[in-house]
Amino acid sequence: MGFFFFFQICDYSNRNLTAIPLDLPLNTTKLILSYNKIDIDPNSTEVLNKYTNLSELYLNHNNITDLPGHMFHKLSKLKVLNIANNIISRIEPKAFEGLSSLQDLDLCHNQINYLHPEVFANLSSLKNLTLCGNKLRTLKEGTLNLFRLININLQDNPWNCTCKLLSLQKRVKDTNVTLANYNKTTCESPTELKGQCILTVLINGTQCSAGSTTTKAPQFSTIQSKGSIARDSSSVTSETKTKEQDSQPIGSSWHFLLGVIVAALSTSMLIVCAVKCPTWYKMFFSYQHQQLQEEDLDTLENMGKFTDDEDGFIEDKYIDSVECNNSREN
Repeated sequence: MGFFFFFQICDYSNRNLTAIPLDLPLNTTKLILSYNKIDIDPNSTEVLNKYTNLSELYLNHNNITDLPGHMFHKLSKLKVLNIANNIISRIEPKAFEGLSSLQDLDLCHNQINYLHPEVFANLSSLKNLTLCGNKLRTLKEGTLNLFRLININLQDNPWNCTCKLLSLQKRVKDTNVTLANYNKTTCESPTELKGQCILTVLINGTQCSAGSTTTKAPQFSTIQSKGSIARDSSSVTSETKTKEQDSQPIGSSWHFLLGVIVAALSTSMLIVCAVKCPTWYKMFFSYQHQQLQEEDLDTLENMGKFTDDEDGFIEDKYIDSVECNNSREN
């Protein structure tokens, strides 16, 4: 058992090596190649993939300039990969393909200024990602879609806090990912935001259209990052104001709608009048010229005629009573 354990760990640090050794035991599980002068070429990739039992690989402090595709594709048992403190400026999209068990990836202090959105797509077990001390200004949407990610270190990068950084903010804010040393993870540009934490600067999403390449800084305030920053009271006020502004009607579209409704009602009234007026006029005209019935004619003829018993005078009860009184006195 002691002999087997001896061949599990191989420490070749500080050996002035320029390439990965060819004669290592195939059952090596931990390989330390730190502080050498190793660079990666096609031959190094082939040699490295011979050690399929590796669970830890340390290539930090070497002369690695780029990570080619399929560099670790046979190291399915690898859990720790440290490539910090090199001069890496380019990482191929398939560089980490095959590392399904990888949990810790350290790319700190390199020259990385761009990451392909799918560069970490195959790292389904990744929990800790370190990207500090590079030249990253932004991360494209989807770059950090790692469901098991717990900790991420992004400090000492020249972050550009404009619309391009919005997806990163949402990713950290809406998940349980902890941003290590967040107070040192600050904006480099634009000038008015320089020195402010990338998580306490709220980029107004309503001002960032899809695919925007705007470099001008939108409005900002403070926001909360789960597990990393406490919510500032001013953030609630700012978010509330933003929602109220978004809920207000835009422009004078309601005036136009009201005008359309009034015009429609007026037109309907005119149509009704045009259709009904001839009918009403016809009814009125027929009524004006309708002949009277015979009974009505007889009534008109008999009006003004007197019967035989009538003498044509109007009976006055007052005169009769006066005459009656005079006759009594006589």
